[in-house]
Amino acid sequence: EKNQEQALEDAAADADLAERQKEEDENEEQEQQEQAVEEVESAPMEGDDIMDEEEEKNQEQALEDAAADADLAERQKEEDENEEQEQQEQAVEEVESAPMEGDDIMDEEEEKNQEQA
Repeated sequence: EKNQEQALEDAAADADLAERQKEEDENEEQEQQEQAVEEVESAPMEGDDIMDEEEEKNQEQALEDAAADADLAERQKEEDENEEQEQQEQAVEEVESAPMEGDDIMDEEEEKNQEQA
């Protein structure tokens, strides 16, 4: 019974940890997207000054980097959600496969009957 309670507590702790990680990842992704938007908005516009080719390449690279960062954050979020789901399923399996409260008594009784026979 103690083991079963511990398994339930462990499963709850794992689910809580996974949820906090998911929230952190979502916050990080949001910050990256906001930063990307700020970079785009703060970039000089076409008529402000004549940008030389190097500045234009740098701006394009910054946009590509921001898009790649957002994509990476989204994939990480999906991986974390999948991992959280697997942890929850594993915790449920552990609890379901844990010996129930009367099993030990039945095992002892069966063992005595076997010895008697």
